[in-house]
Amino acid sequence: MINSMCSRNGKDLFFTKIIAFGVLWALVTYSLYQFGFITMEGLKIERVLLLQKSLDPITIHAESTIESYDLEPFIDKSPNFSEDMLIDDIQKRIPNLPMIYWNKYKNPPTGLNNTCARFPSVFDLEFNNIYWQTLRTSNGTFQLFGAYLDNRPNNRLGPTVRILGMIDRIEASVITHCQFWFDSKKDPVMAKSFEYRYIWHRKWGNYKHGSYQPYLIACRLPSKFKDQVPQSVSLVEKQCDNATNNLRIVYEKPKVKKDFAVCVKGLDFLHEDLSVRLVEWIELLNLLGADKVFFYELQVHPNISKVLNHYDQKGKVHVTPISLAGGQPNAPSFQHLYLTNNPNKKRQNELIPYNDCFYKHMYEY
Repeated sequence: MINSMCSRNGKDLFFTKIIAFGVLWALVTYSLYQFGFITMEGLKIERVLLLQKSLDPITIHAESTIESYDLEPFIDKSPNFSEDMLIDDIQKRIPNLPMIYWNKYKNPPTGLNNTCARFPSVFDLEFNNIYWQTLRTSNGTFQLFGAYLDNRPNNRLGPTVRILGMIDRIEASVITHCQFWFDSKKDPVMAKSFEYRYIWHRKWGNYKHGSYQPYLIACRLPSKFKDQVPQSVSLVEKQCDNATNNLRIVYEKPKVKKDFAVCVKGLDFLHEDLSVRLVEWIELLNLLGADKVFFYELQVHPNISKVLNHYDQKGKVHVTPISLAGGQPNAPSFQHLYLTNNPNKKRQNELIPYNDCFYKHMYEY
């Protein structure tokens, strides 16, 4: 009986070993199969990538470039602007600022004396919304945009400097003075402002204090200087005040006049692509004989900018950036919403580019 039990236990142990060996063999075989599959897939992917590299010239060029050169970031390595280059650049960007004249006379500063009517440094001017300069008086705030010499024969005032701007008064009554700066003098020439011409009609609306109104301010040149051209002008309340504004006086008088040009108010087409219609219109004006189209730009669609840049390079148009004066909004979408919902203020603001364009080019055409 003991021999029988030992024989049965030996058989059971033998079968157990056989089963264990079979399971182990199955696991080893399965593992080898999976490893071989992964290896084959990896080889396939590698072959595909190698084939792609061999057929793709861009990949070949990029890899050869990487192998041959050290990569560097693509940056502008132009030299920094000198001070003279900065002044020229500022003059182009802000044409109503007498940068070149200021640079000529900044050292030593000029004026009637050390405390009275000194020639203002550009760093002491009060700017507003980039293109405007400010005068604060005892009765209203002036936002000044441009100054122009008017010596046309039919001008009843004689040689006059007209200052274009906006005043937050409907009937400006404060007495102001012009400080004229000439190239041949180190002290200013004084003149009391002659008139405030309101270039809007009260019946058209928005006729109220506190809202900026368009004006032309006239200062006659003293008879002693009527044949000279001042370089810049500052508007002050009292003659001896040190000015917070200084405008370059525009006087462009070519020998030969051209036929005509076209002035266009501030463009406000931020989200509207009118580029194709704009091309058609510019081409039509050229066919009709317009020498140039003078645009003023508030906010425009990128495609409109491309069209304007193209014709500007051809000499067919000129674009002047402009902003709204005072506390009026200039953030792109907000500005558009403001002008859309305030048509009277929109029309009042449009008088600034129209008058600036006329007085700048009245001798050219």
